Amino acid sequence: MSRPVLVTGAGGTVGAAMSQALAEARLEPVLLPQSALDVTDREAVQAAVSRSAPGAVVHLAAMTDVDTCEIARRDAVAVNLAGTEHVATACRACDALLIYVGTGGVFGGVGTDGPFHELDVPKPANWYATTKLWGEVAAQRAPRHAVVRAGWIVGGGTDDPKFVGKMLRMIESESHVRA
Repeated sequence: MSRPVLVTGAGGTVGAAMSQALAEARLEPVLLPQSALDVTDREAVQAAVSRSAPGAVVHLAAMTDVDTCEIARRDAVAVNLAGTEHVATACRACDALLIYVGTGGVFGGVGTDGPFHELDVPKPANWYATTKLWGEVAAQRAPRHAVVRAGWIVGGGTDDPKFVGKMLRMIESESHVRA
């Protein structure tokens, strides 16, 4: 029997789709939303990973709201960097593959123009992308790892706290929207 796949941040937009995707792949999911696992708590991460003994960890837990990351910079570092360090350390201890979901925003800084190649030198667009880039480096400390850079993930309709959800809420409540 194969080892389970642990998913951090399982309550988010991508995490919400993981249960069905893993089931379709005939993999056993261990879904941990933020309410069940605070990745900034090193001991909690170690215990959760040790308890489930996963073959892989899909690390989705992140502070993703760009505006909030700019305001709460320390929190963004705590979640996106330190949280990833904790997950990478736990993966190393149980020889689990770490799949880290980063952002294409690592290439979106001023003066950049795509398309980009994964070996291009990153130039983060904002504090969110900076902390996610640092998270990539932390994820690479796990002996077995993969970094997936995603962008413009949408879902959840007006409940989505990110850009698309904000725009939908504005359209519903305001007569004029500037974006």
